[in-house]
Amino acid sequence: MFQLGFLGIDRCCMGQCMLGILKGITGGGFFIWSIIDYFTLLFNCILGAPSIHAMGFDATWDPDTIDPAKWIAIFTLLYSVVSPCVKFCSKYCCGF
Repeated sequence: MFQLGFLGIDRCCMGQCMLGILKGITGGGFFIWSIIDYFTLLFNCILGAPSIHAMGFDATWDPDTIDPAKWIAIFTLLYSVVSPCVKFCSKYCCGF
């Protein structure tokens, strides 16, 4: 779910290398920082915002990448919700 965000890769890619290193050393702030960053970026992508200026992020996206990022974020959110439901139903409802 969190890909490499808990290692601080997201912050390094956004030009915040020292925060990325700190995040990586602490394991994403014991996953709390990673969860906050994950949802901040996810909702920014779903909204199709042309830039991000929240939770320490400060960037402007290339206009050609906004729509694909939006669809990837929607798919990621749907997968995160549907996948556990399917696993639960296949285990307890269908007996697979």
